Amino acid sequence: MKTISKIMFFTLLIAGILTACKGPAGPPGKDGKDGKDGQDGNANVQTYIFDVSSNSGSMITLNLNAITQDVLENDAILTYYKASNDIYYVAPGPGPNGNYITRVYSDVGVHIIKFHNWDGTPHAISAGDVLLVKIIIIESTNTTSSKEANRMKMLDELENAGVNINNYYAVCEYLGIDPE
Repeated sequence: MKTISKIMFFTLLIAGILTACKGPAGPPGKDGKDGKDGQDGNANVQTYIFDVSSNSGSMITLNLNAITQDVLENDAILTYYKASNDIYYVAPGPGPNGNYITRVYSDVGVHIIKFHNWDGTPHAISAGDVLLVKIIIIESTNTTSSKEANRMKMLDELENAGVNINNYYAVCEYLGIDPE
């Protein structure tokens, strides 16, 4: 009986202390300063997703009407693919485990990813090695005549913002694109 009384005593003592420590709420604090508005971004970003899980061979050819002559001359085209290990890779660049490299070619209405061994010879992938291809077209906000200058400006913007274009998820986050 003494043990139960002691437990009750300490329980009531702790409850009393906790209740006594709580005072009335203080007045609300002042609102903080508003931050500076950032530079407006480019809302003209398009993402195209292709299921290529059944493709095999040394090349994936994607028909994409959004690739016009104007896009080729002025805009940035970024290419990523999701391999069977569920990791996104940038193309051009090395593939999973460095087993091959990719090269990318675009022409009006078509986008091609070629797979190569490191010595430049064709590398054949099997169906299921590459699951998805995502093509991101970023419209230029600049009207200069040099397509390379426009692309470099957009890539510089990404770099200046701390975005690594080789990191698929970082590009998606910066551009406000759903990564899946």
